[in-house]
Amino acid sequence: MPKKKPIDELRNITRLDYFPQKAGAGATIGWWVRVMRGKERHSKFFSDGKYGGKEKALEEAKRCRDEIIKKHDSLLGKGYQSFMTVKNKSGIVGVNRGVKSKTKPNRKTYSYDVWNAGWIDPESGKGKNRSFGINKHGEAGALRKAILAREEAIAYISGSKKISTSKWGQYSIRELVAVVENSQSSNDKGRALEELIIRFFSGIPGLSINNIRVKTETEEIDIVLLNNSGDPRYRRESVFLLVECKNWSSKIGKNELVLFKEKIENRSSRCTLGFLISWNGFAETVTKEMLRGSREEVLVVPIGGEEIKRAIETSDFEKALTDSFDKAVSL
Repeated sequence: MPKKKPIDELRNITRLDYFPQKAGAGATIGWWVRVMRGKERHSKFFSDGKYGGKEKALEEAKRCRDEIIKKHDSLLGKGYQSFMTVKNKSGIVGVNRGVKSKTKPNRKTYSYDVWNAGWIDPESGKGKNRSFGINKHGEAGALRKAILAREEAIAYISGSKKISTSKWGQYSIRELVAVVENSQSSNDKGRALEELIIRFFSGIPGLSINNIRVKTETEEIDIVLLNNSGDPRYRRESVFLLVECKNWSSKIGKNELVLFKEKIENRSSRCTLGFLISWNGFAETVTKEMLRGSREEVLVVPIGGEEIKRAIETSDFEKALTDSFDKAVSL
């Protein structure tokens, strides 16, 4: 979890030096404390005259500000709203439908409908958001992506999940494919594939990213999915599903399948299904190993790069996943 920056000296404190022009009207000279937490605004004025001068009034104002922040520490730095606004149309805090504008190189501006996810960066105090176009993703798809983005942001801020903030999140899904296939850096190829697969599974109804790059004492897990699917294929499976990503220059063999299956089995019997992604496909030994272990409880679903690229071309991630699942079961 990112460390909080120390409170600025005059944060939430405003200096007022008001001398009215009208005779007989009182002057307002001092420090004004204003702190908004949740739906409540806390404010108090500290005048120079009452508190013994400018410096002493400021000391009292700071003390008051710090007490308010300490008292409402659970709201400070949450980085997200915890209540519904009157403008909310989704029924989900921090997720709203809106309109975005974009200017083309020819300087013409056009507007399009989006679903927005919003939160506040606890370090800078600035608002952040991610938007998903309805024309591109569909009404339900854009809403689902906005909800997921909101959940991931909150999880990262609260420290309950480790969410990627790498540069790959700024790439389009087609740009990621180009990096995966053409980059000269093995690290870039691996990270780009990981981000691509995160996008892939984020487009599957009922599956959401629960964690990434999880390190234990003995192993590392690329992606952990939370399974809340209504599809009967996945509904009978465990709550947590694992994903392993391989972007090797050659096809992967049975050894990688066996090692991945061990990772699934090591989850205290809380995991029964995993997806093994190999951008350059699988050797014949993988199929033979799957046939050998077909009576076991654990199922590994192999998915190659060609299947991922076809899914991107058709924008149908769900069908690509179910086809791969059905193929793995019917071996």
